[in-house]
Amino acid sequence: MPGTVLTDIFEGRQGSAPTSPASGKMRMYWKTGDVTPYLKDSAGVEYAVLLDNLPVSNKILLDNLEEAWAVETLGGDKYMSFKTEDGAEESTFGADPVAVPASRTNVRSGIGGTAVSSEGAVDIDGATSVSINSSSGAVNLGTDNVAQPVNIGTSGARTITRGNTLATIVETAASYSYNIKNNVASPYSVKEGANKYYEIVTTTGSEAIKHGNVAKNPKHQFLGTGAMELGGPISLVDNVASAYRIVSGVNEYMSIDTLTGAERVLFSFANVAVLKNLAVDGVISTKMGIASGAAITVGGSAYVNDDVSNTVTNTTQETPFNKSKQFVANTFGPARKLSVRATGNIPSVAAGGQNLTIRLRLLVGAGPTTVAFVTAALVAVGAGHDWIVEFDGHVLSIGAANARTLAGTAIGGSGPDGAVEVGMKRIHVGGIDTTQQLSVEVSAQWANADAANQVYMSSLEVDIG
Repeated sequence: MPGTVLTDIFEGRQGSAPTSPASGKMRMYWKTGDVTPYLKDSAGVEYAVLLDNLPVSNKILLDNLEEAWAVETLGGDKYMSFKTEDGAEESTFGADPVAVPASRTNVRSGIGGTAVSSEGAVDIDGATSVSINSSSGAVNLGTDNVAQPVNIGTSGARTITRGNTLATIVETAASYSYNIKNNVASPYSVKEGANKYYEIVTTTGSEAIKHGNVAKNPKHQFLGTGAMELGGPISLVDNVASAYRIVSGVNEYMSIDTLTGAERVLFSFANVAVLKNLAVDGVISTKMGIASGAAITVGGSAYVNDDVSNTVTNTTQETPFNKSKQFVANTFGPARKLSVRATGNIPSVAAGGQNLTIRLRLLVGAGPTTVAFVTAALVAVGAGHDWIVEFDGHVLSIGAANARTLAGTAIGGSGPDGAVEVGMKRIHVGGIDTTQQLSVEVSAQWANADAANQVYMSSLEVDIG
């Protein structure tokens, strides 16, 4: 029957948990060896009762409650609370910033330190700022041996500042890779105030790496003796005086003006105490103010080889001597002058008079195509005779196919030392592909095969100007 029990002392025995009571009833009991009282409802749910006088080691919270326990003022301001709701357990420390806006939460520890460990994420958020400092030691971030990224400022339009005027930043990684955003006008720059000294542009179609600025005009220095390699052309600013200069201190050696209508490349040697010659290993090709037409070429490339060549003997096959001069493709330009002189000796010949043919040839590319542009037929050569074949002419036309490539004068002959007799003839040669590599070669061909028939080349001189 319903009623009330009023007593000063309530005693009960410890034992095992009872069965569930009837519907609408609760059973209170103590478990053996446990001083905590328990309640069980008709559904079999067991509740532990928290008592103020329980020892610290035995204080517990009731399970599955929105707020199982809280520390708060009489006015209701909570400073600590525990939520035991299944699946949403939570511990809260510190006052509600809305109810107590001036509150502060302090976490202190001794030399043992403070450890915050979580199986999930750790989120530190401050409405104004977050500071992590060390009064006497290092501030470490991401120093544990875990291969996971360290993200700083990955969201929001943040300004990330490292160091100060007294700081030193040391990079110790084996390698660095900076991945910057694509299609942005200035995703990365190094600057002082508004003056950019280095900038990368990733705008699609206008990608660029910029150095320097027009406000400070800083000096660009490449120190040491290492080579600088460029994979593309150097593009100069248009319509500027001295758009490019080569100088040493106040001494100017070369400048390029891009002024419209007054473009020029100037080898000025300005302020140089002792003027030097301009040496060109190759050719200088210019139209010299001519609006159209073939370029005029001055200067050249000379080749001299006075080592004794191989000896051609006992064969009627045309055989090249092992000395030649090679020119890169397109060296033969309009109006260029070609000079070739080959000399040699005939140490012995077979009896009965022997005929010898010396040819000057141009080997096209790597061969086998060759074009003989001078043929010197030497009749009845003698033992110990010297021989000479020479060509002086010009390039008339160029290209893969042309009717008149070379035109000039050729001489050739042989005879005793100091008495060589030569003949002269005009030469017109076509069909030489000047767009390819060309090599000047000299060959010999005996009319009869005899071991006594011997000839070699002692000197080859080639010059194109």
